[in-house]
Formats: sequence, C-alpha cells, structure tokens
Amino acid sequence: MPTRILKLIGLAFLIYLGAGLIVHLTRPHYARCDFYNRPDTLDGGVKFLNGTSYRFQMCGTGGNDQDGSDDNIELKVFDEKGTLLARRYFAVNWYAGKSFHEALKFDSESVSYVDTSDESGYKKHLSIPPTKWDWIRARLPLF
Repeated sequence: MPTRILKLIGLAFLIYLGAGLIVHLTRPHYARCDFYNRPDTLDGGVKFLNGTSYRFQMCGTGGNDQDGSDDNIELKVFDEKGTLLARRYFAVNWYAGKSFHEALKFDSESVSYVDTSDESGYKKHLSIPPTKWDWIRARLPLF
C-alpha cells in the first residue's frame, strides 16, 4: 500500500514538472526592457516605497506591429539586494489610448497597472511589500 502512494506522488510530481516545462517552453520571449522601464512608457526602475527600495523591471514581447495590441509584459519586483520578490504578466495596447498602457502607479501599499488581456477588470494591483505567496509564485514554473 505505501508503495502505491509513493508511485502516485511521484507520478503527480512528474506531471507537474512536465506541465511546467511545456509552459516554460511556450512562454513568449521578453526583451527590450529599457523601452518598457522608461518614465514615458511604463515607468519601471528603482522606487522608494514604505521606507524600502524596490526595483521594478518590465520586459515585453513587442506585440502586433500593425495595431500595437497584444504586447505582453513581464513585471518583476526585486528588493535592494536583487532578490526576486514577485512576478506578474499583463498586456498593454499601445494604440488604444493612454488608458490601455498607463504607467505603473505607485502608492504606499500597492502598485497598480492596467491589464488588457483580462476582460473582467483592467486594473490590477500588486501589494507592497509583496506577500510570501507572491515570492513563491515568482519561483514556480506554472505561474
């Protein structure tokens, strides 16, 4: 009986790793970080919030050149030591108006950004400091 349980746990682990590998290999290539981090685009870089320094790095896929849509962005948040604290994925549309590619908005408790890939609500938030769950999700291949 214990051998069967170990086999099932091992099989579940292999399925999880396989799914993570597939997601990793099909994930888009994020580049041009210098473009996305400028103040006139999405305003990344080093920010001082709640007495702590955080670095917000954004890189993108470039999107569809004809209409500026489907530009997928990867947002990473690092502490002053360079430790990855959180990772988020969202999309912007450069030609649909300023409200579809607003720069990050920083306040004392969160960072807000616009995500055009989710029809249920464009405004998304990332709590500052990021939670332990954010730290874990940033390291898992499926998130």
